[in-house]
Amino acid sequence: MSGFFYEIVTDAINYDDKEKKAELYALTLLGMENWCCVEMDDAGIPLQFINYTCADLFAGDSDFGYKLWRYIQDTCAPEDSEPESEAE
Repeated sequence: MSGFFYEIVTDAINYDDKEKKAELYALTLLGMENWCCVEMDDAGIPLQFINYTCADLFAGDSDFGYKLWRYIQDTCAPEDSEPESEAE
């Protein structure tokens, strides 16, 4: 099920959806579980499965939430308004 969430991020990147990337980048580490639950609900996944999946993905010893959040921070960071010039 974790691939579902990575696919949401990948789609935002591949389609260069700046609004979605900004929304993802603004997520906090503490907000990851809620975001995952909302995304599954929006996809029409039954509530019982959502509860089970979130409990599993965000169990005390799981680092899924951190890895997903780190991936989002690394891939959805806003582009600098001015490109860095290379030293010649």
